[in-house]
Order: sequence, then structure tokens, then C-alpha cells
Amino acid sequence: MDKPDKLGAKPLLKASSIGHAEVAQFVCRARADIDKPMTNRATPSLMASQHGHADVAQLLCAATADIDKFVFCVTLLLLASQNKYAEVAQLLCRARAD
Repeated sequence: MDKPDKLGAKPLLKASSIGHAEVAQFVCRARADIDKPMTNRATPSLMASQHGHADVAQLLCAATADIDKFVFCVTLLLLASQNKYAEVAQLLCRARAD
């Protein structure tokens, strides 16, 4: 369930990247490591924030993902704001992200 592909991406990271909330929820319920980064340090919460997938970001917040990570010199909140994903940015603010 939590096995990475050749590039180090796990199912939760892939689901977060493409906004597949149902798969993300299934993987979270199966006790996947929700903060495990890919080899390039990308995390599921970073991918959901970067691509504006508010439903996945909400799910990860509820699963207590680390929303204060500083990855690629930005925070998740800054990344969502820079990409004009207001819904994700508001969600992160409500979750008290830095």
C-alpha cells in the first residue's frame, strides 16, 4: 500500500498531486505515512497545495499532516497563495499553518 515507484513517489503523493481525494482518503485510512517525502523532498501536502487540490489538502490536514513544512524554500501557505489557490490558502490559514 505504501510502496514507492521508481522515482520514490508513493500512492498518497500521486493521489495528492492529481487531486484524487478518494484514493488519498483510502491510503490515509490504511495508515500510510502522510508526511513521507519523495526523493526530491516533495510531500503529499505540498503537492495538494501546489496544484490547488483543496479537498485533498483538507483530508491531509484532518489526518494531521505537517502543514508547516518548509520545502523548496517555501511554505505550503506561500505556495498556495503564489499559485492563486485561495481555497487551499484559506484552508491552511484556518488550520493555522505558518
